[in-house]
This record gives sequence, structure tokens and C-alpha cells, in this order.
Amino acid sequence: MPTNIKQHLLIVLLLLGGVTTLVYLSARDHLEDFDEYHQALADSATRHASDVVELYLSNLHHSVDLFARQHISAIRALLDAADKQQLRDELEQSLSYFLSGAGALTVADAAGRPLLPDSALIGRACLQNLRLFALDKSRASARLRMHRDAQGNHFDVLTEVNLPDGTPRIMLVTVRPDVLASYIASAQPEHHRLYLMLDDGSHTIELSAQPGQGPAEGHGVMSARERQRVLRQQHIENTRWHVVDVLEAGVRGSEARQVMLEGVVVLVLLIVAGVVTSYKIVMTEKKRHLASEQLRKNERELERTVQQRTQALKKANARLEQLSLSDGLTGIANRRHFDAVLNREIGRANRENKPLSLLLFDIDFFKNYNDSMGHLAGDDCLRKIARAVDAEFKRGGDLTARYGGEEFAIILPGSNSAEASKQAERVREIVHGLNIPHPNSSVSERVTVSVGGSTLRGDQYKSANELIDEADEALYQAKSGGRNHYRIYAS
Repeated sequence: MPTNIKQHLLIVLLLLGGVTTLVYLSARDHLEDFDEYHQALADSATRHASDVVELYLSNLHHSVDLFARQHISAIRALLDAADKQQLRDELEQSLSYFLSGAGALTVADAAGRPLLPDSALIGRACLQNLRLFALDKSRASARLRMHRDAQGNHFDVLTEVNLPDGTPRIMLVTVRPDVLASYIASAQPEHHRLYLMLDDGSHTIELSAQPGQGPAEGHGVMSARERQRVLRQQHIENTRWHVVDVLEAGVRGSEARQVMLEGVVVLVLLIVAGVVTSYKIVMTEKKRHLASEQLRKNERELERTVQQRTQALKKANARLEQLSLSDGLTGIANRRHFDAVLNREIGRANRENKPLSLLLFDIDFFKNYNDSMGHLAGDDCLRKIARAVDAEFKRGGDLTARYGGEEFAIILPGSNSAEASKQAERVREIVHGLNIPHPNSSVSERVTVSVGGSTLRGDQYKSANELIDEADEALYQAKSGGRNHYRIYAS
């Protein structure tokens, strides 16, 4: 075989080996990117699900306490009645109207002994929860646990009740997990499965993300293969649960097969190109040149594919970063985003000797609104106000953020005290113009806000905490002055 052909064949073999290595490394990097992306999704999903469940459970305990206080006379009448069934049915019907997902209720003495004929309604796990609640004076026992009895799959909410004569009693309410499961489902990413699991190391699944599919007590132990696909778990405060994110079976394998198939296709094409190139080299110099052009084209296509995948990963990372700076309920900037922007803008104002104003506004009598309209309506009210105000403040550098609870903040770079006053009145008018009914407000028939503001002049220095404290003081003055007003801090 001529020396030049041997050299060309050696070059072709070395090239194929190099491209094989390149395809392998590209496939490995792609799978690493895949793992990082789904890990980030799992982190976000479990944090969101944990926050939503904690808020739901807090509202649930509040609602049960409120129901007990409002129906204390009915509870006393039920305990004193000879025929308890009719009064109990009426009380449970009122409970079902008051609290979505509520099932049966029972009342026990201070030692946890039931005072109603509960043999057909309250099971062994419920009775154990009553005893634990009675024994623990801090009321921290009987932490949430899913179980099954005549009421079906449920968990218990307990509260202490003092009868009109001061006698202490314990009320237990069973709650179906459908609403809880729907909240978990809303946070579940595609190709992931979210579960509520016990935190005792038993790998017991308490509830899946699909309503009505939570296993009964003692069932639903996660398999060893599923445990290998766990991406993230997040503990839920004041419960025995944590949220676990599991990647669906076969998702990573399918991705790996797809990457492998693409690599094989590329390799086959390159091998064919190499064979054709070798043949054409033997035939003529011209054909060798054409084969080399084909090889370069294939390399460009491979490079373009790598660039496209890199760009897609950057977009996904940017999206995850944006989600981390947004408030989960309202969609506007969250407290973390607000703190970063305020410090940055204060630094810029000090460097350029320009003014900067900060507005804090709070929904008037928002607790009364939640008590009368319900927490879901309260969440909707927060979203409407956040979106309406955010839509109005779009000037370069302006930022509207949820500061906490029903309180919001607006950063106004370049605005002096007079402009801050105009913008504070503008915020009040925007919210007032939404015409959101507020049947339990003492200042208006619709939802209103109180606004406080502070200003950093171009010739002075203030820290972020000082600016916030001043705005908070002005907000307090606006509330003390009758609410539905604004005040600007006078330094």
C-alpha cells in the first residue's frame, strides 16, 4: 500500500477517534446539564410546595379555632343534650360550610377522653391524637399524620375550647386531604412527582400530588428504585412531613438514549464520510478535496448543535433566576429582590448626588377582610393590587415589590419629596379605583391602602434601613390619622 494512502488512512482513523471522544464528552455534558436543570426544578418545586402547605395548615388551624369560638354555645348544647345525633349533624354541617374539606368532629375532656359516642366515626389514630394533645401542655404534640377510619383518608386538627363556664375541652376535626393534594399538584413540574412523606426514615408516602390518591396509614412505602430518583426533599415546619421530589421513571434513561442515538448518527455519518473520503483519496485528489469539505460541514453542524443546546441551557438558567426574584403569590418582585435593588439604587443616588424616594403601603383592615371574605379572596385581593400598582410604575429604575404579608414597597429613583407625595396619592387612587368590596372596613366600602414615604436628598446620606424606618414611621402616621391616607416623612 502506498505510503501516502497509509498516511491518509491513519489521519482518518485519528480523526474518527477524536470525533468519537468529542461526541462522548458532548453527550456527558448534556446529561450533566439535564441533571442540573431538573435538580434546580426540584429545589424550586419543593420550596414552593413547602411554603404553600405551611400557609394552608396555618390558615386551617386558624379557621378551626375561629369556628370553635363562634360555635361555643352549640358545642355546649351538644355536650348537654340527651339525643346528640341531630345537634351533632347540624354542627358538622355548619363546619362543612365554614371549612372546605372538613369531615367529622368530636369533643373530649381535658384528659383526651371523648365525650360523644364516637365509635363509628373516630378511629384509633384520632383517639391517640386526642391523648397526645391532652398530655402535652405546650399543645405541640399530635403533629399531622395521615390515617384512615370511617371518615376515610384524612388528618386531624385539634384545638382547646373553653366552655362558657370555663370548663376546658378539646375539639378534634377531621380534614380530607383533597385541598392539600391540589396544592402539592400545583407545584409539581412536568416529569416530576411530589409526595408528602413521613420524616421518620420509614419512606412512608402520606399523600401524592393527585387528589384522592393518598395511601392509607401504613401503606405506600417508597421503593428502593424510587428513592434513587429522589432529587430534593424539604421539611414542612410543625409537621412530621417533608415534601419529596422524585423524577419520573425512564425520563433520564429516555434522555440518555436520545443523546446516544444522536451520537451514533453523527458517528455513522462521520464513518461513512471517512470511508468515502478514503476511497476518493485513492481515486483522485479532487475527490479527496470534496470529501474534506463534507467533513468540515459535518463538524460545523455538530458545533452548531452544541451552541444551540448551550443557549437553551442559558435561557433555562435565566428563567430560574427570575423565578427566585419573584413573589410566588403576586408575581411581582419579592423581598430579596427589593433589598438588592434598594441597596444598589441608594449607592447610585449617593454617587450621582440625586434624590431617591421609597413608598411603603399597607392594605387597610386586611385581617378583617380575610376573616369576612376568606383567605382565598384575600390572596386574590393581594394579586389584583400588586398587578395594578406594578403596571403603573414602569419608569426606568422603578420597582414594585411585595414587602411582606399585605405590605408592599415602591422604589422611585430620581424622585424628590414632592414627587413622592404625588406618587403616594397615585397609589392610593389606583387601589381605590379597583373597587374591591370590603364589607368589614371602617373607612370605606371598598379596599383602601395607607401609604408612607421617605426621601433621600442628593446632598445627604442614608442607609437602606434608615430609609425603610422613615417610610415605616410615615406609614404608621398615615394609619394613625384614620387610614386611606398618605404621609411623607419630614426629616
